[in-house]
Amino acid sequence: MRGAKPFGELEQQVSDALAEAPAGGIALACSGGPDSVALVALAAVAARAADRPLVVLHVNHALRSTADRDEGVALGVASRLGLPFQSALLKAEADDEATLRAGRYDALVTMARTWNSASIATAHTLEDQVETVLLALVRGTGLRGLAGMPARRALSGDLELLRPLLERGHAELRSYCHAHGLPYALDESNADARYRRNRLRALLNDLRAVEPSADQAIVRLARLAREENAYLDAHAAEALGHLAAEEGRLVGRIGELPRPLVRRVLRLWLGGRDLAFEHLDRLAEAAVEGRRGRFYVRKREEVVIRPGILERHIIADGEEE
Repeated sequence: MRGAKPFGELEQQVSDALAEAPAGGIALACSGGPDSVALVALAAVAARAADRPLVVLHVNHALRSTADRDEGVALGVASRLGLPFQSALLKAEADDEATLRAGRYDALVTMARTWNSASIATAHTLEDQVETVLLALVRGTGLRGLAGMPARRALSGDLELLRPLLERGHAELRSYCHAHGLPYALDESNADARYRRNRLRALLNDLRAVEPSADQAIVRLARLAREENAYLDAHAAEALGHLAAEEGRLVGRIGELPRPLVRRVLRLWLGGRDLAFEHLDRLAEAAVEGRRGRFYVRKREEVVIRPGILERHIIADGEEE
């Protein structure tokens, strides 16, 4: 359309996402890649209108010869946009994806608190969401895994994690960088076949050749799964409220609930991001069938089922399975 502002919709979406964030400053995680560079620039536009304090944060894993180059790009972008910058040098004990991710978030949280930020924004994109859903699928998951990454979630204490670019693609963000003359670095490790995500990307290219709209379809699946997952979680919370949940004890006829709801009630009761599905499902099956016994649920914890009562027990050293 003549007169339309290029990237206006993208800028508005980021502005709306940041406006809904908790009051206070926002820390922007920037790797130096095109997605995170675009995020920093887009957030700077939004912050000028909302008078939001921003800080650019970078984590240097020191794993590649180009790691200092990436940090330099992030610093340069922050300087150009007039934003404060802080980096952390992180030497992880291992270079697997989980260890690196955990270390990176720990470093970001520590730095964000230094700046009294209320939230941390990352540049996860539509393609990242697709990869997350497919990885969960091949590992074996339910609705929770199919829901993918939420646009917002609690991170650590009172810090919130924001993902304002989840509905935008790599190509659009790279175009934004080009249009605004923003430098960025390309991560050579994205071609390293040791990492599962990189191997998955090769398969995704084949899938897109079969179905060009595969990304949009998978993201739609994630949205539907999030909605239905939230609905079922609300019912589980209501059901848990009807049971006499005491410290370490659940009293009531939980076995009369539908088994899918039993799993969710038990997950809520046990506080379960780290619960393996196999252990949770075995416990739910026993509760539905009215079986007694001791059921391992996670490291150093078990649940004992007696008639009408479930009790959490700490497993003493030397007794764990």
